[in-house]
Amino acid sequence: MFRALVIALALAVGAVPAALADEPLPPPPEPVPVTVVPEGVTISGVAVGGMTAEEATATVQAWFDQPVRFQFKKKRWRASPIDLGARPYVD
Repeated sequence: MFRALVIALALAVGAVPAALADEPLPPPPEPVPVTVVPEGVTISGVAVGGMTAEEATATVQAWFDQPVRFQFKKKRWRASPIDLGARPYVD
């Protein structure tokens, strides 16, 4: 019984590559084009032209993380744009 099972398995395994050898391989998948933001585009004054969407998102987010400096006479303040209510709507 065991010997018959081994022989059947060997025949089945040998038959599969033979059957597959007659089939042509499918063509490789087309590469996904990388879309970039057109040159000259800015978002809230931040230049993002020539960047991918991911790069532009990271750049705008980094800009919104930077503090803004204010000065009135001798008094100085710093606050992030987010602290002042500005939000980057990126996704």
